[in-house]
Amino acid sequence: MRKVLLEVKDGDKVLKSQDIEISDLNFTDRLEYNDLMLEHFNNPSSGVFKRVGKVLKLCTNMNDESLNRFTDPELLQVFSLIADEYSKKK
Repeated sequence: MRKVLLEVKDGDKVLKSQDIEISDLNFTDRLEYNDLMLEHFNNPSSGVFKRVGKVLKLCTNMNDESLNRFTDPELLQVFSLIADEYSKKK
């Protein structure tokens, strides 16, 4: 497991700070993640939040209740943090 830091800011002021644990994907999950990301970049304006939800459920151990506490912009930010983390070279 790795952690990424979600920080919600208003200017320089941090309104919310939370560590999010993300999973090390097995091969099958990695393929699903890659398909979701490819779909996202090929069709970025359709079904965005469904894809975001699928990625967050696939890549974290959070349940619906935990994920539902995030605002829509926060969900998008976590999605972006996950994508950035998985794109780093190992």
